[in-house]
Amino acid sequence: MQPVSPFGKRILPLVVPLGAAVLAAACLLLYGLRARIERSSADGWTDASARPTLHAGVEQIAREEGFLLLTGWALDEGVEYQSYNWGNGSQVRGPWNDSRLALLDAENGALYLLPTQARAPAADASWLPEDGLDYGRCSLTARVPVSGLPGLTEICVTFTLPDGSRYLYHTGEEVGL
Repeated sequence: MQPVSPFGKRILPLVVPLGAAVLAAACLLLYGLRARIERSSADGWTDASARPTLHAGVEQIAREEGFLLLTGWALDEGVEYQSYNWGNGSQVRGPWNDSRLALLDAENGALYLLPTQARAPAADASWLPEDGLDYGRCSLTARVPVSGLPGLTEICVTFTLPDGSRYLYHTGEEVGL
């Protein structure tokens, strides 16, 4: 075994904390990109009323110390999609949960796509269809800062389906910021 130089003795204990700090910084950067509000135009989205299986709603609107908290739900009722599960290497059928809460500024048609967390709904959710299908992660939550958002908006839900088609569901609920 070769002896460690005095320089190596001083640097070696710093390698692990430095590596952890670099990893933490990279994770924060990626989270920041994932958690940002994206601005779009409502023109690029088809009205969800054109597809009668798409349903959504708002459950809660709350303001807390400069933030807006929204909870809601979105589902494609009675529809299952064929997809490939790379984790277990097989074809599967089930819901397609690519939905987000959004705010629509009716004055200029700007659509603010909110960073949305999806989770499984409560078993007793009144809006959940009783058709025996597992709707996956169709409960939605978003918590965003109100700074930079327009004063009055409609809460909407976006759906992006496997074929790339995009739908905008108008909930009719307005929120003043």
